[in-house]
Amino acid sequence: LGVDIVVRGECEEVVEQLARRDDWSAVPSTAYLRDARVVSNGGVHASSFVDHPPLEWPADWIAAHSHHHHRFDDNQVGFGAEVEASRGCPYNCSFCAKIDFRDAYRRRNHEAVVAEIDRLIAQGVGYIYFIDEIFLPQKALLEALVDRNVKFGVQTRIDLWKPELLELLGAAGCVSIEAGLESLTVEGRAMLAKRCRLGTEELAALLVDARRHVPFVQANLIGVVEDDPALVERWRTHLIDHGVWANEPVPLYPYPSSPSYRELWGEPDDLAWERAHDHYLASFQKFSDIQEKRPRPLAELEATCCGH
Repeated sequence: LGVDIVVRGECEEVVEQLARRDDWSAVPSTAYLRDARVVSNGGVHASSFVDHPPLEWPADWIAAHSHHHHRFDDNQVGFGAEVEASRGCPYNCSFCAKIDFRDAYRRRNHEAVVAEIDRLIAQGVGYIYFIDEIFLPQKALLEALVDRNVKFGVQTRIDLWKPELLELLGAAGCVSIEAGLESLTVEGRAMLAKRCRLGTEELAALLVDARRHVPFVQANLIGVVEDDPALVERWRTHLIDHGVWANEPVPLYPYPSSPSYRELWGEPDDLAWERAHDHYLASFQKFSDIQEKRPRPLAELEATCCGH
């Protein structure tokens, strides 16, 4: 792409080193071209994250961001923004693209997160989407949001929430939940390494309870052979009848940084994305109930851009 240097992994602390040095050749967790060959300095970087200070965004950037990500309720007021309160995930589901540097779960300093949110509200932000890989119940953060005039959305696992915390989540201003359910059977969840201790009835009850407090609740489903189609359709109908959106199960995409990819082909190489994408296209004819067209091969997409 003609860039001078590539950061491998999480960027914040590496970018700080690049800003302080004139000679970038020895900065760790970077890669660059020398005489048409790739030079790589060490492995991927995982930042400390927990002590990152509040971010400050220019007012014109905020004013250009009117979209409220993954929000479907009415009365959308103010600009949209994204906040990262935690990073990484303590789970190791087979489909998740998290290996190498987003494994360890790290929760950011509470005061820094709240200060960042207050700054965004002062700039006219009315909706925040938490981009955490998994928004775990954080009672202190939710209690702080109760007193602030802002709505927000999260992606989470519904089995980690208790009814009283779901009520607090709604009181804090949550208007959108994307819940990774993945499979509607115990066998299917075990195949995906979900490490879920609740049964399908309990999970469904929590989703319905969440919908009592939050305007939009989505249960994400992945197609697995262990799930009987008739059973899946019955549970989908039950959830939809109670106001919870449950998509038709989507095919599993073997992301190169997921356990699924490595089970199929081992460590990723230079053709990992092409291999995963070709496998995905060859394995399935239908991809999503909200996707009308068939995805294109990567080589075809790349040929249309960047001078390839």
